[in-house]
Amino acid sequence: MAKRERSNGKQWVVAILTVTGMASAAAAVAGTVEGDLKEGSSGKPAANAKVRIAGTSYSAVADARGHFVIRDVPAGQYALALDYPGFSAAETSVQVGDSGTASVAIALEEVKQLKAVSVVSNRYDASDLKINAANTVDVLSANDLQRTAVHNVAEALGLIAGINITSTGSGYFGGIDGAARGEGMFASVRGLPSEYNVNMIDGVTVAQGMPYSRSVQLSLLPPSGLQTIVANKTSTADMDGDAIGGTLDFRTPTAYDFKDITSGSVTGSGRVESRARDYGGDGLGGGFGGEFQHKFGEAQQFGVYASVYYDYRTTTNSEVAAATSALNDGSWEYLNTDAEGRNAAGFDPQHNLTSTGMNVGIAAGWERRYGGNASFDWHVDDSLSLYARMTYAYAKTEQGTTFVQLLPQDVSYLPTGTPGVFTSNIGRIASRFWYETNPEVADLATFQIGAKKTAGGWTFMPNLFYSFGNNDRPDHVEIDGREDKFSQDNYAYSGNSFVRYGGSAFPYPQLTPALQAQVNNIPALYASSYGEQTKIYSGQKKGGARFDTRYDFEDGALRSVQFGVKYSRSSRRYTNRDWYTGGVDGTTTLGDLGIFSGTYARSFPANTTGIRHGCAKRRWPG
Repeated sequence: MAKRERSNGKQWVVAILTVTGMASAAAAVAGTVEGDLKEGSSGKPAANAKVRIAGTSYSAVADARGHFVIRDVPAGQYALALDYPGFSAAETSVQVGDSGTASVAIALEEVKQLKAVSVVSNRYDASDLKINAANTVDVLSANDLQRTAVHNVAEALGLIAGINITSTGSGYFGGIDGAARGEGMFASVRGLPSEYNVNMIDGVTVAQGMPYSRSVQLSLLPPSGLQTIVANKTSTADMDGDAIGGTLDFRTPTAYDFKDITSGSVTGSGRVESRARDYGGDGLGGGFGGEFQHKFGEAQQFGVYASVYYDYRTTTNSEVAAATSALNDGSWEYLNTDAEGRNAAGFDPQHNLTSTGMNVGIAAGWERRYGGNASFDWHVDDSLSLYARMTYAYAKTEQGTTFVQLLPQDVSYLPTGTPGVFTSNIGRIASRFWYETNPEVADLATFQIGAKKTAGGWTFMPNLFYSFGNNDRPDHVEIDGREDKFSQDNYAYSGNSFVRYGGSAFPYPQLTPALQAQVNNIPALYASSYGEQTKIYSGQKKGGARFDTRYDFEDGALRSVQFGVKYSRSSRRYTNRDWYTGGVDGTTTLGDLGIFSGTYARSFPANTTGIRHGCAKRRWPG
């Protein structure tokens, strides 16, 4: 049993970045600009349209009646610019006097070609965001995510060039059992392991809850409830410096990403796992999701957004592989060898290999996920906005894996008709059985509050953030049995290979009648122990603050300067507790332990392997 706790040191990050900006106008306070905005085709008020005075920092948002007011505007001739998704208007000039009010009425015309635009969280087209970026960036918009049949955001990232999706990582404790779930879990950017990425939600670096690893299990997150996924393949000065692979930012919507004052949606999905049905299960799964947004207040200065999701799936998959261990269990030999069993001269090592043993098994289980995100925005006035964001994701998995192991024993090397060339000969086959559970409970959450304040040419952006993540493996159980516990004389075999290959190079074990009867009677194998249980708990908490500032110059070659400071602190807790029952004396069999609740009729339903009843079903009891 081992228990370790570690607290990461404090981190300070200071970044200075030159970016483009807009010169602000400075003049004496004078009059007011107000007006009414309507959709030209329907006559409806253009609620929530943004109106600004071109070339200045003066702006306003239209209320539910389409009315807007911009106060304290210096005297002069100006042009009004409007931002209302799906509509446009000709440039409107307005003359502001030394005092009083300048009134306008504007009808906006619908822009038909906007049908193909993908809306992202900052109201820019995803392609524009990519083109205007100072670094190498790829973007998936909400429109892209809605048109994919992927199960999670990791698989959605696979749509981006240069990003590969994997089902396991160098520090992942699930191994092949995780791969058997048939879903992507991690993202590799530019060919580097997922441990080298920085993963963010709404700009907050998320906690890394996995043991032995800096990876974040992206299979936690569904593709719904997101507005944009931004994949930064290179970094800029204002980004965290430990993103060796890339920085992945999953951005959620706010109420101001929607044109209507109030809107919502509900989605449902269903799925059928064909491989699970091959094994006699229903293979059914599905889920639902929903989102809602509303803007309120006299000028729609308040906005709330919330989304939720739930899904469930069952999985069953076949596993076949050469028997593996630290010494490979001798499951691979060279078909043509020298007297010492090395590759014979003149033979290509790769094409000279032959399989002398194999594992055949089934991994079956289920997965349940739920979560959601929420946001609150308050546009206090034209110069100050406040916001709060939170996200949460949870996943629970139950999985059991069975393996019938057929291991070569007493392998020798016999001479062939070619001088100096030998071939392997399998003396006997050892039949063994191994079973494990691979449960997993994982969750991930982020919280942040912040503000944006403009004063003259200055913009101030303070932010507080916190995240926690856990990846636990409770009640992992292993048990095994073998037929050669007391005697090594059973199941004599003679031949240089254990398998033959059929259509599509599918391997078929060459079983003697006695060996086939044994592997179809797994409960008769002698128990090595009463089992082993492991409980692993791993989690991280991370929080901090950052303060970014930008100054926009009125004229000159230098448009703006941005700089900031960031403080973060994290702590990790990891425990690994293991219980082993010790060996079983005497002739106790796996069947005597009462651990079997059923059997599978065939290891590979679509193929005839000769192993029909070799796998225990369901889970280790109580």
